[in-house]
Amino acid sequence: MRLPSLIVAITVIIALVGGVGWYVISGGIEEFYSPGWFSASTENAKYRRVFVSSPVVMPSRFALNDSVAFAVTDAWIERPTRVRYRWYLIRRETRDSTFRLVVNLAQVVRDSGSWSFSRGRSFANASLLVNGARPASTGNAAVHTIYLNSYTSLPDTVRLSVERR
Repeated sequence: MRLPSLIVAITVIIALVGGVGWYVISGGIEEFYSPGWFSASTENAKYRRVFVSSPVVMPSRFALNDSVAFAVTDAWIERPTRVRYRWYLIRRETRDSTFRLVVNLAQVVRDSGSWSFSRGRSFANASLLVNGARPASTGNAAVHTIYLNSYTSLPDTVRLSVERR
């Protein structure tokens, strides 16, 4: 009779310690990575209440080379946020005092060739500049997102340019 009760007690203790440990570790990971997170769209930024404005992006479509072009599908300026935990219990999302420009680009194939990662079919041989500055970027074959952080307010018109390597 005592052995099954002991096994149940040990199992409950291990589960509680494991659950608390998982919560603390996942909270620490979330705090560490959250400053780099950004909204997925203008609507998402408005929903999260971090939206500042929608800049005009010039040009709205540009050619990377003879076979690939990119079109701007969405652009917005938002206030970056970060996640903080008080005493590892209460999750709070706080706004930073900086600004972040986010631009979503869609790849437009200009020839009949299929997309590949070969040279000339991606940003492998070029850099995209935003108002002369090199932004951070992420994405895949279909959608490319660039974002640029600034300590000062960003202009209402943003200029994109391609720098060949």
